[in-house]
Amino acid sequence: MMKTELRKEIKEKLEQLSSAEIIEKSKKIIEKIPDTKNVCVYVSKKGEVCTHCLIKNLLKKINVFVPYVEKGNMFISKIKDFSELKEGMFGILEPVNRIPYCNKVNEVNDGDKIDMIVVPGIAFDKKGNRLGKGGGYYDKFLQYKNVLKIGLAFEEQIVDNVPVEEHDIKMDLIITDKRIIDPKILNGQEVATKIKQELSEKIKGLEKKPCLAVVLVGEKPASKIYVKMKEKACQEVGIVSKKYLLSENVEEEELVKLIKELNEDTEVNGILVQLPLPKHINEQKIIEMIDFKKDVDGFHPINVGKVSIGREGFISCTPKGVMRLLKEYKVEITGKKVVIVGRSNIVGKPIALLLLNEGATVTICHSKTKNLKEETLGAEILIVAVGKPNLITAEMVKEGAIVIDVGINRIEDFTQEKGYYVCGDVDFENVKKKVSLITPVPRGVGPMTIAMLMENTIKANEINNSNQVKER
Repeated sequence: MMKTELRKEIKEKLEQLSSAEIIEKSKKIIEKIPDTKNVCVYVSKKGEVCTHCLIKNLLKKINVFVPYVEKGNMFISKIKDFSELKEGMFGILEPVNRIPYCNKVNEVNDGDKIDMIVVPGIAFDKKGNRLGKGGGYYDKFLQYKNVLKIGLAFEEQIVDNVPVEEHDIKMDLIITDKRIIDPKILNGQEVATKIKQELSEKIKGLEKKPCLAVVLVGEKPASKIYVKMKEKACQEVGIVSKKYLLSENVEEEELVKLIKELNEDTEVNGILVQLPLPKHINEQKIIEMIDFKKDVDGFHPINVGKVSIGREGFISCTPKGVMRLLKEYKVEITGKKVVIVGRSNIVGKPIALLLLNEGATVTICHSKTKNLKEETLGAEILIVAVGKPNLITAEMVKEGAIVIDVGINRIEDFTQEKGYYVCGDVDFENVKKKVSLITPVPRGVGPMTIAMLMENTIKANEINNSNQVKER
């Protein structure tokens, strides 16, 4: 979509908002803006978030600078009162008394340093791209690094894609009346919610709902939490959930008997045995006992084999979730150098196969890999799934890389309400500064795994119904 068409579309959306709604929405946005000492504010007029209230509030407590254009150059001037502004180019309010403090953000004459720029816009996308009113004059001022650039928008102004030109600068954060968007974050929670809503809509009219049987052996706290999360997701989507609880010391044959019964039960479409299992039970044997047509976890050798040759089958939920997340954010995979740290049968190996099928060049690293840093530094896409807290540091990641953190680690910390905190295999805060995209932990890959389990269960239901029709 061209910029003129997008401006027209957004204008039509905003015209449906009343003045009261605009003021209320603007207040919600302004409340979310971080505290700072010296802020530069682009002062909006019609068609953008109202920054008038923001400036009036900020003037009471911090230094406020406002930009202006003069003879093709960009300047900012410090103001002390809102009355010092008048309408300038593109309907943007500019200082009446133009005392140029600087034409570079980090060189303010009185020694103050601008540490945040607040910018309203006509439209933003989740990648941080902004559609403004003019032809890039004001974007010149956004070129300076080490300054937090915050875009302000109503939720109605968030679009899938903003056309980008050479002068356009990305925002570090986008604040709307409903959320804060970090363009570097691959938000698995948000994408998973959307997928579950679509799945719920898909099965809404079915007389017989898909059914997932979950088998939990023992009392492991983490396993119990995962099972509870899966039950909740089933409820949200509209899938029937059946839970089978077995004691820690259950005989292997009793578990095998239960799985055989579930295989034969036509009411059950998908079977999931929560891993890990107690040591006295042969995990691989149990996986292979599950009917591969009901293997919604995608662990059965038949399904793994189908994936390896690119044929239709159940794909392991975490690898499938990672691939879907990359596609939702329109990450190009073909031709990219991908490094996977971890070679498990559940994540590392299957995701390598999926990426190969998409045309990526894949390297798998593991505990025997020599000079791991050398390998990870070459990755355009880095996927980490080993279960070692903060294994990957900023020094091990290429500038501008995309990082997928599959690890979920519980770290004991009695200062926390739960007695622990959760982190991934990547040093998130430091690595984030270098990369173009990264998944958080939690709210990254985890929710996508559960969403894919729901999708696989619905697929199993379709296969089951298809087979029943053929038998008749």
